[in-house]
Amino acid sequence: MKGSILDLIVIIPIIVVIAISVIFSSFILNEIDDRFDKGRTEVFNSTMDDAKTTLLNFDYSMIFLMVGLCAAVIIGAFMVNTHPIFFFFTFLLLGIFEILSMVMSNLFGEIIKDANLAPTAASFPLMTGLIENLPLFTLLFGALIAIAMYTRGDRRI
Repeated sequence: MKGSILDLIVIIPIIVVIAISVIFSSFILNEIDDRFDKGRTEVFNSTMDDAKTTLLNFDYSMIFLMVGLCAAVIIGAFMVNTHPIFFFFTFLLLGIFEILSMVMSNLFGEIIKDANLAPTAASFPLMTGLIENLPLFTLLFGALIAIAMYTRGDRRI
């Protein structure tokens, strides 16, 4: 990340891939827990409970990750000298990234609509809400990055 609008092309897939991975991990963990009814030990029960708690904490961690990544890019964008003539290209790239975020959001929506994954995805309301509204967040953070890149007053180019 170097503090430009191009960092959104990294942030968007990272957020979506982590969300899909967490939902699949939770689904697999629930399947393992359901299959091992006989011969459970106290250690096994404790381990499964800890693993489930850890995965459920990713619901809140995803919000922190999204805001943290975008804040780092905004701060980096403020530090980089850019000429205002490139604002048009930034606006064009933001449009392309908006389309990318729509595709990724729809992809995530189709994955969690699966009958097997829907109950698992329902246990992550903040994460699914974030990904379903990813185009809005992309537009918001992209605009903030553009403002940070082009409104610094003491530019000497």
